[in-house]
Amino acid sequence: MAGGEPARVDIQVANRGRRRSPRLSLWEPVGDRGGASMQLAPLPADDAVTPASRVPTAQRGIVQVGPLRAERADLLGLARRRSVLTGGAEVVVVPERVPLTAPSLESAGALGEFLRTKAMGRSGTEFHSQREYVPGDDVRRINWKSSARSTTLIVREPALETVQRCTVVLDLHRGSYDADGFERAVSAAASVVTAAASAGVNPRLAA
Repeated sequence: MAGGEPARVDIQVANRGRRRSPRLSLWEPVGDRGGASMQLAPLPADDAVTPASRVPTAQRGIVQVGPLRAERADLLGLARRRSVLTGGAEVVVVPERVPLTAPSLESAGALGEFLRTKAMGRSGTEFHSQREYVPGDDVRRINWKSSARSTTLIVREPALETVQRCTVVLDLHRGSYDADGFERAVSAAASVVTAAASAGVNPRLAA
């Protein structure tokens, strides 16, 4: 479950008996700051109801849900019976992630230009085209055989290599943020890692 996403627990309560059920009070602990209290009216035979409780996802971490407790009371409220209906469960809330597009060789802007420049500057043996020489080209890529048949120098165009891996650095120093700032930094790091993985890049998180 991603941080900030709505989450809830649905509880199905059914009366499988032949008579009307007694009143039922449900209590489900959620997290460490409270829980959900539900009061159910008597159910007719073979009837069911599905109350729900909300799971807090504003903060990342592990949220303990349950165990679900019930208290039955007779119609006059004179007798009560308490029981535990279900066990507990853990809901893992991962950092909130925002949609990002990983930069590529085709990306506009400074980062895309940087990636293209790095790819063009790599030495390699694979070439996919030829073009006329322009000042600044690596002279080692001049195709002298093709240049001899032309009126200008011809250089071999290398095959562009795509980005294969990236490193995301998360500063864990306490003095760098306040509490909210640190959570935003964790969210930003998670967003970049997710975008890189979706683009086929092998991400590494360093902290």
